[in-house]
Amino acid sequence: MRVNFSRKSQINCVKTRRFPRLTQEDKMTEFPIDWDLQSTNIAHPWRTGYVVSNLTLNNEWTMAALWCNNQTKNQLNIYANNRLESPKYVEICRKSTTGEVLVSGTLKLTATAHLMLKEVVVFERKIYQLAEIGLNYILIELFHTKNQYNYHSYKLTGNIKIHRSKQIIGKCDCENQIQSKSLTELSKNFECLLDTNVSYFSDVSLVCGSVAIPAHKNVLCARSPVFAAMFTAQMKENTENKVHITDMEVHILRAMVVHIYTGKTEYLNVASAGGLLFAADKYHLGDLKRVCCNFLKENMTLENVLNTLVLGHLHNKDLKACAMKFICEFCANISAIEETREWKLLRKERPQLAIDVLTALVKSKEKKLKR
Repeated sequence: MRVNFSRKSQINCVKTRRFPRLTQEDKMTEFPIDWDLQSTNIAHPWRTGYVVSNLTLNNEWTMAALWCNNQTKNQLNIYANNRLESPKYVEICRKSTTGEVLVSGTLKLTATAHLMLKEVVVFERKIYQLAEIGLNYILIELFHTKNQYNYHSYKLTGNIKIHRSKQIIGKCDCENQIQSKSLTELSKNFECLLDTNVSYFSDVSLVCGSVAIPAHKNVLCARSPVFAAMFTAQMKENTENKVHITDMEVHILRAMVVHIYTGKTEYLNVASAGGLLFAADKYHLGDLKRVCCNFLKENMTLENVLNTLVLGHLHNKDLKACAMKFICEFCANISAIEETREWKLLRKERPQLAIDVLTALVKSKEKKLKR
């Protein structure tokens, strides 16, 4: 039986790094595998250099064992010295390419020789792979260290489970838990570097007023391209091992350093988020910038929207647009803000931005009247 491969499957390769968890709506079909692998001269439909032997599981599913095509002088021979070469791959194939299908189970490849009293296991592994929409196979490489010409027969045993679901969601819970725990431990380990009791590992100080925060050039360089440029050039900060920071408060600097080392941003409020947004923009800390912008968007009020507008104007266009939209929606009349200290300060220090606010309010009001 020839396997019906689609053209799309010839172009794409299956992604095996996604590990979805199963929903309660999954439908599972299980196939026991007990397959004596036989010699073949059938060329693989699209894998050049391979011959294939097929095992039909049902009307939809087929297994294929692939051998290297050791063809010499127009004669096909997958034997060497009367011994069978081991297969290189196993494909698990389906006719349909609609819907995501999860394939799980176990496979074991065993081998025997004429004088052997028992089988030798040459390959064994668990399977957990996803055939995505548009793909009709998964490919399993039979890694093993046994001499591929030592045996006269091979057998593939195990079981294959096919999971169909209306929606396969998320990644494997176990995989997520392991990765999450690993990242948490990594964050804690780096946080230990900020402990004053181990500051002797530091090679640079971040000086803010009368406070000097010990740090490490390699960590700062890895996290911030601004620090990287500073410490890879013959600048004063690099030679003196001191960085004087005069444009932010000490608690903002400390919070920025903690984020650089751990990825954590704790105890945010509107004021500290604004200060950290400035710091993140200055030192090109993209993750910190996103955290601050999201916090400011979620905590926008009539009392702080003008300050948030200025922060967006200086550091983030999306935050500025969000603040402008908030003003148009919740300040139907300019009188709601024109007597505030923030508005007067805005008109004085950033008159063009104040004009932009007035223009946006007028356009918004006209748009509402046309509805």
